[in-house]
Amino acid sequence: MKHAVVTGAGRWIRHRQPGLAVAALVAAAAVSRTLVERGMKAPVVLCDEFIYANIAKNLAEHGRYLFRGVPSHQSYAYPLLIAPAWLFHSMTTTYALAKAIGAVAMSLVAVPIYFWTRRLAGPWYGVLAAGLTLMLPAFFYSGILMTEAVFLPAFVLSCFAMAAMLERPTLVLQLAALAAIALAVAVRVQGIVLVLVVPTAVLFKVVMDWRAGSTSPSVLAELRRLWPTAVLLVGGSVLYVAYKHVRGEPLATGLGTYQVIGRTHYSLFPTARWGVRHLAELEIALGLVPVAALIVLLWLGVVRKATTNAERCFLAVVSAAMLWLLAEVGAFSAAVTPFIFERYTFYLEPLLLIAFVVWLARGLPRPVIGTALAVVLSLVLVFEFKLDQYVGPDSVDGVTLASLYRFALHLPGAIGELRWLILLGAVLGAFLFALCSRAVARIALPALLAAYLVGAAIPVQDRVLAASRGTFAAAGAKPSWVSQAVGRDRPAVYVLAPSPSVAPSVVLLQTEFWNPNVVGVYSVGGATEVCGIYETPTTIQGATGRVESTVPDHVDYAIADRTLPFAGRRVAVGGPVTEPLALYRVGSLRLGELTTGIYGDGWMGQEASFTRYARRRGPGRLTVTVGRQGWGGPDVPGHVVITVGRPAAAGPGFERVLARRTWTVHRLERRSFTFSTPPPPIRAVVHVEPTFSPSQFGLVDPRALGAQVSFALG
Repeated sequence: MKHAVVTGAGRWIRHRQPGLAVAALVAAAAVSRTLVERGMKAPVVLCDEFIYANIAKNLAEHGRYLFRGVPSHQSYAYPLLIAPAWLFHSMTTTYALAKAIGAVAMSLVAVPIYFWTRRLAGPWYGVLAAGLTLMLPAFFYSGILMTEAVFLPAFVLSCFAMAAMLERPTLVLQLAALAAIALAVAVRVQGIVLVLVVPTAVLFKVVMDWRAGSTSPSVLAELRRLWPTAVLLVGGSVLYVAYKHVRGEPLATGLGTYQVIGRTHYSLFPTARWGVRHLAELEIALGLVPVAALIVLLWLGVVRKATTNAERCFLAVVSAAMLWLLAEVGAFSAAVTPFIFERYTFYLEPLLLIAFVVWLARGLPRPVIGTALAVVLSLVLVFEFKLDQYVGPDSVDGVTLASLYRFALHLPGAIGELRWLILLGAVLGAFLFALCSRAVARIALPALLAAYLVGAAIPVQDRVLAASRGTFAAAGAKPSWVSQAVGRDRPAVYVLAPSPSVAPSVVLLQTEFWNPNVVGVYSVGGATEVCGIYETPTTIQGATGRVESTVPDHVDYAIADRTLPFAGRRVAVGGPVTEPLALYRVGSLRLGELTTGIYGDGWMGQEASFTRYARRRGPGRLTVTVGRQGWGGPDVPGHVVITVGRPAAAGPGFERVLARRTWTVHRLERRSFTFSTPPPPIRAVVHVEPTFSPSQFGLVDPRALGAQVSFALG
């Protein structure tokens, strides 16, 4: 009896070996990614990671989609998924758990990849496709608090569900496909493109069925079975248009924070050019062969070679997904940011890997015309891709291109030499794909592809880890110093004032991230974050320095630049050495003084100001030093006007001018002006015209500079 049980267990394991292998791959990938991500010290992407973290925090604490107290719907599903991490008291634990959730979610993409490839080529080929997918360089996104980690499995699942729906258009599978698409859109608005993929895939499937010999009645019968999908898509679109019309809102408002992109005009030919460039980048990211394999499979489907219904469904969905996603990204690059974004296209890479594995499973078919077409198109795409324009150090958006950039730094010929190495690799791939013995190519191609993916993944991961160490330094020696000082349940606001620090936005965002009791940001004196995200708008009373809007009744603490005179009892200090911060117990927000318009190196633009609000007894002396002692280039004389007076009740102007001095500043000159001043409040404004830019004279600094300026009130 015992022997029978053992035999039965062994038979069960043997029958399920491929599935167990995939489960082991998923578990190993999730664990290894989680361990690697321990080296991610802090968020690195401005400002997406901080926005999603803030929304997740508010979901955990209040059950609402809020960013700094204001409704925000950047994504519905992703912040909800990571929100449980904010139920823990320690932010170190919270951050580690949020990254681990991303690692598990992203690794799960191997599951639909396995089942889809198993349907097309067999279980062990499914294991191969899943394993190659888990090697993609873009898996570093699993440690970044953005939607990419969850959108990858959601996108692949949606495509798989669409293919299953086309293969067997039952009501259940159609509803499942639409539910998967809804999930992808809930994760990332970019997923709205999947709605267009559905009818396009249906059209492609009809063409391939017809080419495969299906009769018109049978094709029409299959189409009629898709009526529930047509009704839901068309009906949903009509209801959406009607809803927006009744509310008097533009259709693009449904895109949330991306509605500006929805209103942008996109030209056809620039969009097509950028779409082709992104296709070329995809080909480089995957080493040419997977794209070539897809072209051959499409050729076989078109020329009536034996293909299964499942394979035609796969080809229809993948072709439609590539068409619309590349068009979407191409339009964005053409009209918004002229750059190559693997960040927006790597979701197609697992689908291309499936095509590669299916091509292997079919015995490496090499139809003469189809293979020649695949090789020529692939080589032309690589040859025409301008590496000197698109290969750069940006790991977050560029991914594989960033790894190639780092590799090129070690080459004597840099990017120029990299171009020929890539072409050499492409020729090798073309030879293995089209001419090499099938017995050799069957082993060499997957092995070389795996080595290439791993080789590209290591540099990009190292770069992101290094960047996280740099951003972590902006949080200071004790990142959670505010929460540790007063407790996580005692809310505080951050007062963002103009600062000579190099990156005050990074300091703010890191402080806010590591201290969940920071509930708002008050921007004073025209200071803004690099991201342009929501801040509480303010004005300053000229006589007292009081900041309006007032803090909520339940807020007793404020964080401000430690070097900035600030009213309140200092409770704790923290932040980085470059921009030291202090925590104050306050009843209202009130500044002692404010300096605006000066860069971190002491240079101003056209105008800079100094205002002292805090009252003191007796008159004083204000010294304003202006010069260009730091500029030894060609002389561009600047007319300097220094105005001193009483500040206006609100705004940057004057209530009464007390004194005015003028001077013309030249290169390598400096001069100090001293003013006798009454008791504060007092304001000094320096205006320089014309300004000059070092870039006019062959230097890299693009700023418009007026003079170097400093203020001293004694």
